[in-house]
Amino acid sequence: LAIIDAEKLNFGDAVPVSCLMSGGFREMPKYQIAVSTFRKRINLVANIIGTPQEIWLARAVMNQMKLFLLTI
Repeated sequence: LAIIDAEKLNFGDAVPVSCLMSGGFREMPKYQIAVSTFRKRINLVANIIGTPQEIWLARAVMNQMKLFLLTI
């Protein structure tokens, strides 16, 4: 979704140590995995409405994405 620029994220004296962007909540099987970066770190986020098994599946998919990204 975005490359979040830490220099433009201004909260006065408070310095954010992490930040991410996510999409809206979606019901399974129509969910999305949102990707954003902040301070050269990649964030994978999914807002899912589903059964415990469906949520487990979505987490497994995100974990596979993470493992893939760590190998490239």
